[in-house]
Amino acid sequence: MIGEEDYLESITKQSPFFVDHATMLPSMKRDHWIAESLIPDTWYVTRREPWTYVSSPNGKMRVNGWKIHLSATKENAEKILALLEELDKAKNEMLSEAINSHFELVEWQLFELAKNGNYKSVCIPKIDGKSILTTVSNKCNRILGRVDICKSIQKISSISCPIFLDDSESLSTDNQKRVAGMVDSQLIMLIVNNSEKLEIVEG
Repeated sequence: MIGEEDYLESITKQSPFFVDHATMLPSMKRDHWIAESLIPDTWYVTRREPWTYVSSPNGKMRVNGWKIHLSATKENAEKILALLEELDKAKNEMLSEAINSHFELVEWQLFELAKNGNYKSVCIPKIDGKSILTTVSNKCNRILGRVDICKSIQKISSISCPIFLDDSESLSTDNQKRVAGMVDSQLIMLIVNNSEKLEIVEG
């Protein structure tokens, strides 16, 4: 294993180990011709000298991921992939913890395990372990969660703007007071009642 200084020296033009890929293009193109003859006609081929990218029409590229060098063997590739799984898990847990630290009530689920065992990115706000995006969670928690999200985003972004809260009649008097105490900005609560006139109450 070469050290960092040795590596930096080897990539300068003064080094005997330096290779200018531009001078290799003719021979590299011949290699491309040999390899490309094996590629099915339905596959996509993109050329950005000196590289050629090949992809299957049935394959879907991941937004991000890991690469293993062509020189890897089956044994060390499996070991590397296992280590990367552990790294992915730790990274996802740290990211979730960092984001959730900004919210008082809502806990964001940002990842879940797919059927193949890999992590899948999601974005689900939850209170008491239940999504506030569906009726699985009760209406009070869905309202409280939305207020918490608005309040927290304003705080993170260093902005202050009014929050309009619909369905406020679904909250008990205590929870209406709780919502009012949660936000620092102006809160406008819309409440349906039996009155025939529009009433504006300041409190």
